[in-house]
Amino acid sequence: SKADLREQRGRRVLLLAAQPDREACDVLASATEGTEKHIYAGDARGTELLKSEEDASLRITRFLEEALGRATRQGVFASINGKVYHFPDARWVQIIKPTNLRAFSSPQEAESRGLRESKTKGPLRDRP
Repeated sequence: SKADLREQRGRRVLLLAAQPDREACDVLASATEGTEKHIYAGDARGTELLKSEEDASLRITRFLEEALGRATRQGVFASINGKVYHFPDARWVQIIKPTNLRAFSSPQEAESRGLRESKTKGPLRDRP
């Protein structure tokens, strides 16, 4: 919805639609800046669009890689309210409460969300 897209201000948005949904897609795209849209000639919708248009899944993959970075085999972690991310072997990851821990697929994803790499591995000693 337009209200949902307005909440995404500052984030990139991708809209894919078939020709019959062009007008609705244009209205949604106007709700926020930075919206990338592509209109396909057919009338397929939803997962049928992905099946009928070969480049649709490639567009989605490219969009996600540009926005979040390429997925890696080693994600990174951060505290929900933290400003830095940590690699899995950092002692900080071990002491962050599981309910306060968030995971990212890559350092690039964490950085795209405003975090920076931690300069330390964590406290020298574990908490008692």
